[in-house]
This record gives sequence, structure tokens and C-alpha cells, in this order.
Amino acid sequence: PILTTARFAIAALALSPFFVWKKEDQHLIRQGIELGILAFAGFALQTTALQTTTATRSAFILYLNVKLVPIILASRGEMIDIFTWINALLAVIGTALLCLG
Repeated sequence: PILTTARFAIAALALSPFFVWKKEDQHLIRQGIELGILAFAGFALQTTALQTTTATRSAFILYLNVKLVPIILASRGEMIDIFTWINALLAVIGTALLCLG
């Protein structure tokens, strides 16, 4: 987590000259900060998890996370087309074959 913190801090400092505060963008800035915190938490948790599991398992869980998006959207009542479901299923199978096979 210390290296992850340093990595995110260096990135924030490197991009800070391009950051301009505008009153109209406060909502967008807040959302960006929230996403940054969530990304940091994900990296930090994965780094910590690597101490107790294999890199293969960790990668499988990480990439499986992306494939859960259609399921999450469907649970919120959004309509997901059949091609998205087929692609998600194929991606899960491919990830399982690469990581667990």
C-alpha cells in the first residue's frame, strides 16, 4: 500500500499543473476524486491480497470484476442487449481459461 500511495501521489503531482478549478466543474471534480479514491482502494486491496494468494487468482478476480458490470446494470433495472451478455460470458470463459487453466 505504501508504494501504491506513492504511485498515486506522484501521478497527482505530475498532473496538477493541468488542473484548473472552475465553479461549474465542482460536481465533475467531486466525481473524479471519488473515482480516484476507489481506484486507489482497489490497487491497495489487490496489493495486500497478493500476500495471501497467487498472482493468477488475483488477476482472475480483478478481470472478473469488469465482467460483472452487465449483471450490476441488469440488477438496477437497465436493459442489457443479448450481445453484451454473450460477450460477457465469453470474456469470463476466456479469463478462466487463461488464469485457472
